[in-house]
Amino acid sequence: MIQKKLLDKIPFFRDFPDAYKEEIVEHSKAELLKVPPNQSILNEGDLGDTCFVLLRGAANVYKRPFSSPLAFLKPGQVFGEVSFLTPRVRVTSVIAEDECVLLRFNNKFLACLSPACRDRFKDQMILVLVQNLEVLRETIEKYKAPMVIEHKNPFEEAKKLEEGDVKNDLIFEDDEGYKIFYLGRRMVRIEKEGRASEVPLVPLSDTIPGKFVNILKKQGKLPEDYLFGKDFLIPRAAAGAWKRALVAEDSRALRTEREIQEYLGKDGIPSGMG
Repeated sequence: MIQKKLLDKIPFFRDFPDAYKEEIVEHSKAELLKVPPNQSILNEGDLGDTCFVLLRGAANVYKRPFSSPLAFLKPGQVFGEVSFLTPRVRVTSVIAEDECVLLRFNNKFLACLSPACRDRFKDQMILVLVQNLEVLRETIEKYKAPMVIEHKNPFEEAKKLEEGDVKNDLIFEDDEGYKIFYLGRRMVRIEKEGRASEVPLVPLSDTIPGKFVNILKKQGKLPEDYLFGKDFLIPRAAAGAWKRALVAEDSRALRTEREIQEYLGKDGIPSGMG
């Protein structure tokens, strides 16, 4: 159970009367969570009804199809407010940049509050929603600046990209020497203990097949510390870096598709040929 002195230190609750803070402490059943670096806190598209206060650390906000963070979260900030106010799928992803300590609230506790306290909490949350949406709107508008196409054939450019865009970017490394390199073209290379394998950059799952669970247990490892890809496992700690690489690939594919559509025009005929 959280204590009132914790709420006293959080900007969100700064102007709440002490009586309201006592109500929230009594009924909220708020949880303290610790999230490792590069791990997802929220995933865009997941159902949710909770919000979070970042108490320590830093986190980045992502939204498809943009590969760069749309916002940077620092201690004291509240996020997840959209699904908290009206339970629905998450509209953004949040990934821990450092180790994060969080306070999580479930919206079900609102029904236990007095009407005055509940209205105050909701009003403050709506204010957070407006502020956060304004930050996202400004950032998205910046990323959506008009694109200049220099009379290049996007089909040829896409082919060149597919054939020649070979990368070797280290996107994750842990203390045991486990490394993941982003190769481009939806491929990554995993290195561990002198062995290397190239695997596809695919969405990861929490559900691990039985044979992989047995292998992990024989090695003395916890299955919950890993995620499953296409016949391979990666540490859960690498989830954030993996997701960013996926977002970057999706963004590039979307950009190429947009260039092709602009090149073809409405009638499917390359512009300048009609």
